[in-house]
Amino acid sequence: SCYPLSTLQNLIVAFAHIVDDKYKIGEGNIGEIANQPSLSLIEKGPFLGFPIMDNGNLWGVIALNRFQEGNKFTDEDKEFLEEIINSIASSILQVQAFEKIKLQLGETRKKLDETRESFIKRKLFEWRDLAAKVAHKIGNKIYALEELRTSILSKNNLNEIQNKIKDMKEEIEDARRIVREITKFSNPLEIRISLVNVNSILNKVVTAIFPSPEREQIEISFDFDKNLDSIEGDSEKLKDAFSELAQNAKYFMNIKRFIWEQKTEQKGEKELQRMIKDKFMLDMEPDYFNTLLSKIDLKDGKGELKIKTKFIPSHESKSYNLEAEDHIMIEFIDTGIGVAEKDKSRIFEPLVTTRKKGSGLGLSIIELIVNCHGGIIREEGNFGKGAKFVIFLPVRQRKGGEINV
Repeated sequence: SCYPLSTLQNLIVAFAHIVDDKYKIGEGNIGEIANQPSLSLIEKGPFLGFPIMDNGNLWGVIALNRFQEGNKFTDEDKEFLEEIINSIASSILQVQAFEKIKLQLGETRKKLDETRESFIKRKLFEWRDLAAKVAHKIGNKIYALEELRTSILSKNNLNEIQNKIKDMKEEIEDARRIVREITKFSNPLEIRISLVNVNSILNKVVTAIFPSPEREQIEISFDFDKNLDSIEGDSEKLKDAFSELAQNAKYFMNIKRFIWEQKTEQKGEKELQRMIKDKFMLDMEPDYFNTLLSKIDLKDGKGELKIKTKFIPSHESKSYNLEAEDHIMIEFIDTGIGVAEKDKSRIFEPLVTTRKKGSGLGLSIIELIVNCHGGIIREEGNFGKGAKFVIFLPVRQRKGGEINV
């Protein structure tokens, strides 16, 4: 279609030269027509404006002016010019699109470079931090072994020597366990997908870890979603993750029972603080200890572990901040001492632990296993009242077979 110039105010006017002398196409902005001497030719003859459309939007106009006064454009002229103008307009838009793409690619490349550099720096920092923690842990074991060796050399009593050798063996085994877990954590994790019954795995795992809950004064309860079908996952890896969570719950419920026992014997707070640190915890600073005692429920020394599962259909996933697909929710709720607020943001980091004999890799490996299944894990408990670990796993994996992460 052809439009008179009067309907195309304040638009870009692009001009080019056509071989025929009867036509002239120049270049300029319509808003500046009064200041463009070459455009004064518009007043001397007929004028045509051809719009340049880009995805339905008016991008600009190509304008033509006939030099011979009094000679109007004919329909034949319009058809001839429209074919040429359309070709020119197409070329202009292609160049425009190319320049946009070029600019976007440049910006994207810059962002990728910045992201890559940031990622490398962050990973280097994480691995340096991890290496420092590993060196610290192994160094502590070496130092302990050296102390024991020196102590043995100073002993003359056979029983004392044997006790020191026993302590040395324990330190060596601890060092070996740390190395094994670090190796396990650093190696690629293979996820072998098959149909698994999560309820069945949870029941077997918890029963194995708590063979005599009555004797341990721990009440175990299961609240399984009966409508939950099998999900796609790696049964062995999920078993490892659930076992670690159950062991974790058992450990911290034992600390609570120990505190209750010592309290019933009316142990002083300073003595109790020292005993907990010597037996269980690395972190038993006064603030931590006092906050724990102010929040912990010591009505009896019994513990309770609840294991729950629930099917979450895709239309409810949004309320749990999950992607729109079917999920299963798994909860481990215990009545141990819980996780301190200051530790919540770091409990899944490698080699972060409050346990005296802990490697600090248990929760990191759990998170890795859950993430490799496309799931997430959160800790939602209250310090002094108990821990609550919530796992969300997609029912169906997007990849079948074996996944090497």
